[in-house]
Parts: sequence; structure tokens; C-alpha cells
Amino acid sequence: MQYIYDYPILLALFIVLFTGGITALLIPSLVSIAKTKNLVSKPNNRTSHNGSVPSLGGIAIFATIGITALLFVNFNQCAYCSFFLAGMFIVFFLGVKDDIIALDPYKKFAGQIIAAIIIVFFGQTYISNLHGLFGIYELAPTVGMLLSIVFIVGLTNSINLIDGIDGLAASVGIMASIAFGAWFLLAGHTGLAIISFAIMGSYTAFAFFNLSDSKNKMFLGDSGSLILGFSISFLAIQFMELNIAPA
Repeated sequence: MQYIYDYPILLALFIVLFTGGITALLIPSLVSIAKTKNLVSKPNNRTSHNGSVPSLGGIAIFATIGITALLFVNFNQCAYCSFFLAGMFIVFFLGVKDDIIALDPYKKFAGQIIAAIIIVFFGQTYISNLHGLFGIYELAPTVGMLLSIVFIVGLTNSINLIDGIDGLAASVGIMASIAFGAWFLLAGHTGLAIISFAIMGSYTAFAFFNLSDSKNKMFLGDSGSLILGFSISFLAIQFMELNIAPA
């Protein structure tokens, strides 16, 4: 299996197919369980779907990304990836709780801040340079860390807010993960590339069910949209930091 890491394109293709396959296998079972337990989104005057549709797609996404990272990411070479998984774990359970039983907005916000702190302070993943935006380059660590927390929480909730139209949030995530994954792969950051393509594969498979009218139609739910926003914000910060021009 180790030889696959010597062929970047083959590795990317394998991760996409692997994650897509796992997600596609999990969703029908989740749909059945959700309908049995009545964990569904029912149509009302603010929705356009007909019938009751399960909104626990984030469970399949979380399981797929987590399994893929644990199996294929070398955490000795990508230490901050482990902190990303820890933060994603918190965000996922916030979303699941909100999908099943409405979560207090302040508790949800506080949980997102804690997840962001894990990445920023413990994982040392934060914005240290604005690359000339507003004429600003290098940032003091404290300023960069605070800005990063605002960025992570803001983008996480932004993706959550656009998850009102079938396929919209997933499409944004797929496009972003393709761009990040391709760059990380070409630049030799294999761990980050694996996470990027895991996001791409899992959300692509999910989109198939989300956009269909079959009995297995499923919504992303807060768990899935929060994971997506959190993941993209992490990858975006890594991308910005790895592209700092030498002085």
C-alpha cells in the first residue's frame, strides 16, 4: 500500500473513490435509521421539499473523513492534522445535537470557539501574514491568533447559513477542496492533500443523494455544514501560511 504515496495522482484518485464509496454505503443506512426514529426535516412554509427528509448527512461525512485521516495521514509529518480532527470532533457533535434537539445558540457559538482554539493555540495553525492586504504583511502572534479564531468561526457559520438549497453548500465545499487538494498535492503536503480529497469525495457522494428524488434523499444538516465550514477554514489558513513569500 505504501507505493501509492509515490504517485500523487493515483493517491488523490484513490482517496476520492475510497471516501465516496464509504459515504455512499453509509447514507442509505442512515436514511433508514433516521426515518425509523423520526429524525427528519418536515416540509413547512419555508421549505421547498416534499415529504420528510432525514438531515443527518453529517454523520456519514464525519465518519468518512475521520476514518480516512486515521488510516492514511502520517501525523508525524502533519501534526496539526491531529488537532484538526479534534476540533472537527467538537464541531460535529455540536451539529448533531442541533440536528436532533435544538441547541442553544450561545452554547453552539462557544463550542465553535473552543474548536477554533484547539486548532489555533494547540495546533499552532493561525494567520501570521496578510500578504499585503490593506498594506499589512506580518502580524503579531496574538493578533494573528485572534484573527484566525474569528475567521474559523465566521467561515464555519457562513457555510452553515448557505445550506438552504440542495447541493449549494456541498458544491462550494467540493470546489474549494479540489483547489486546495491539487495545490497541497503538487507542493508535497500529502497529509493536507488527503484531507482535502477526503472532503471532496465524501461531499461528492453526499451530493448525489442530496440532489436526487429517491427514497434515500438526505440533507446535510448542521453537522455536515459545520464540518464543511470548519474544514475549509483550516485548509485556507494552511494554504495562506504555506504561501508566505520569503523575506
